[in-house]
Amino acid sequence: MKQTKNEIHNDSYGSILRIPSFCVLLVGRLISGAGQILFSMATMWYILQLTESALAAALIPMLPYIIYAFLGIPLATISDQLPKKQLLIWTDILRACVACILAILFMSGQMVPWHIYAANLLIAILGFLFNPATQTVIPAILPNPSKQLAPANALLNSASKTIELLGYAIGGILVAFISVQLILFIYAFTFLVSSLSIVFIHIPVTKVVKQKESPAL
Repeated sequence: MKQTKNEIHNDSYGSILRIPSFCVLLVGRLISGAGQILFSMATMWYILQLTESALAAALIPMLPYIIYAFLGIPLATISDQLPKKQLLIWTDILRACVACILAILFMSGQMVPWHIYAANLLIAILGFLFNPATQTVIPAILPNPSKQLAPANALLNSASKTIELLGYAIGGILVAFISVQLILFIYAFTFLVSSLSIVFIHIPVTKVVKQKESPAL
């Protein structure tokens, strides 16, 4: 069956990018995603320098997968029960606070490896609360989710993958040339920007629709 011109317009990528709330959410996710990659690389590099153990450094990117294996479903269930907008804002703010505390410990010379592992653990937990809420919010902010949801998810996923690829390349250069504490403050700033962007998103409560969660951070 052929699509009408109106249907093609509704589910086109261009029409999705003309939705202000979606664009704000997309930009916020991309900024925070870049910060997340930078944070992971910086903490891995610091652990490697501190312990001279590749295994100790490799544990950092493994933590999110360990958390997802044991706590993914309970965290998604908790996320489903909480107000979505407030949850998105506060998980971003708390991740920024964790990074700031870690930066302060670093500058004061009091940071030890368990601080880094604990910070990555907390950030992973907050991420698994944030992600299901995002998947719920996306159809809620679309005027016509039945036709616009697929291209909206495709845009978000493709943009996130692009940031992930570029982030590791650029992050490697930044880690080599700037201090760890500055990277931590940059990371905190990215999540503050993300939380601020969510403040301006109108989320109609009656339109919230649950999507299938993704394990990706």
